[in-house]
This record gives sequence, structure tokens and C-alpha cells, in this order.
Amino acid sequence: AAEIPLGSALSSSNPDQTWSSPTNNFNLRFLAIYSSSFSLAIAFAGAGPIPIWTAGAVVGGGASFRLLPSGDLRLLSITGAVIWSSGTANRGVSHATLDDSGNFILKNGSV
Repeated sequence: AAEIPLGSALSSSNPDQTWSSPTNNFNLRFLAIYSSSFSLAIAFAGAGPIPIWTAGAVVGGGASFRLLPSGDLRLLSITGAVIWSSGTANRGVSHATLDDSGNFILKNGSV
């Protein structure tokens, strides 16, 4: 699977920006629900995108999904308020991947 390095980010202001699986069959992205509302989703890219998983929170424009240098994964509002956090800061996360089955995985340097 293609590596998503620490420090990477997606923004709801740029819904065409994605983190993709190696074959580009799946991608992690913000999908527009309404003109100014978005949902973070893993989507099948073949005929759509067709969401196969969505985060529980609906966010506005300017929200972001970030893999921080500390290894924490966060969904943030436009103001920087934490909507969701993986709680994985300083636990050895070295990168993330989205595999060809649509699984998003945080990895550490030893696995």
C-alpha cells in the first residue's frame, strides 16, 4: 500500500484531494453532502465515488483531516477545534496506508 506520511492533511475545501489505495480503487476524501457540508469518507472510486464508510460527524468548509507529526490522526473544524482524535500521539506511528481492500491503517516503524 502507498504510504501516507506524517504531516499529511486533507481539507474539505478541496474535496478532489484524496489519499488513495495503490490501485486507486479506494480513496479517503471529503464528500459533499450539501453545498457547505461534508463527510469524511472512504469511497470506492470505480463509479462515483461511492462511500463505503463515513465518519459520524458532518463538517463544514475548511475542516481538515490530519496525520500529525506526533502520529495522532485528527478531524478538525475550520477553527482548529478537535472533532475526533485517534489518541495515537507519541505511540510510534510512522505513517498510514489505505490498502486495496479499503482499510485505512496506522502503522508503526517496526511492522
